Amino acid sequence: MVKEKVEELFPQVIGQKKAKRLIWRALQRGRLAHSYLFYGRWGVGKDALALELAKAVNCQGEKRPCGTCQSCNWVTRNSHPDFLFLQPLPKSLALEEVGKLAQRRVQNPYIQEELEGSLSISIDVIRGMEKWAAQRPFMGKRRVVIISHCDRLTTPAANALLKSLEEPPPYLLYLLTTTHPQALPLTIRSRCQLLRLGKLSPLEIDLALRERFSLPPPQAKFLSKLVQGSLGRTLRLHQEGWQRLRREALSLLEEALWGKPLRVMASIEDGFRGRERMKAKGVIEVLLSWYRDLLLLSQGMGEFVSNGDRMERLRVESERVSLAKIEGSLAKLREAQTAIGLNANLKLVLLVTFLGLRRIVRDEGDISDRF
Repeated sequence: MVKEKVEELFPQVIGQKKAKRLIWRALQRGRLAHSYLFYGRWGVGKDALALELAKAVNCQGEKRPCGTCQSCNWVTRNSHPDFLFLQPLPKSLALEEVGKLAQRRVQNPYIQEELEGSLSISIDVIRGMEKWAAQRPFMGKRRVVIISHCDRLTTPAANALLKSLEEPPPYLLYLLTTTHPQALPLTIRSRCQLLRLGKLSPLEIDLALRERFSLPPPQAKFLSKLVQGSLGRTLRLHQEGWQRLRREALSLLEEALWGKPLRVMASIEDGFRGRERMKAKGVIEVLLSWYRDLLLLSQGMGEFVSNGDRMERLRVESERVSLAKIEGSLAKLREAQTAIGLNANLKLVLLVTFLGLRRIVRDEGDISDRF
């Protein structure tokens, strides 16, 4: 395979040339591992690559995956008898919705729906998977299991999966994906071949937004610079309504930094009445892009900011906040991003984050007495 043609491999996967090349070579040489763990930040294509590999191993076309043969189409519709897609779900989700949700996820792995309730992969799901995996392929060469967000396995489920990974049948291929590999037991990680997927470039995101999701070029270019390296997060901001979300996030920030803490509590209570985890993630993304712009301005690199239409406010804030405070604020926001991703209490995370930003910027100690 000529290096220049790596873009043609696994065409549904955006970017990720190194990862695609490694998987393609193993596939061509018949040297696929029995289990892979694809890891990297959210929205960079881990599930997309797993799905393309799931198509490729049973593809009936000349160029694998062809995307048009019966086998590839069945995987895309989540109806292939030798393909199983598992993801974290709330206990309250109706059984008839489980298949529909998986089908939507398989058809567009870069878009993740917001679900109510605590999400996990239970021991019952893994036991059901084991019974399915014990049967030989029905029509393909291999059976393929994708376990998306596998860090959400319950402890009993993780222990059961470990036993399956220790002695898998030769026809079975496990594809695990996660944003938090450190949350998985070392015993599971050690039985998988690890493959890291890196950040996407702004150009890759820009092209995907225009060509695959039909966004107008000016909007695609603007959004591609906001969220560093993640198409999934960019799409989420687009769905949430970027301008409206930014107004709300900056209003909360202004109140937190220079207003009264009690009002911050009230704003969070009013603005996040439901769980609204996706909205909270979007608010944190907005503020990360804002503080990255402040960092760029403080270093004399204003031509690279994402929020160029708010340049006047950015310049004012960059002049009254030191470099150390900007860096401290970015660290606080990254902590919030991780906590929300791990299903922490939403309103508590937001409150701690905004009050933490206030303490950093205003050099305040414990402000509990101001409540």
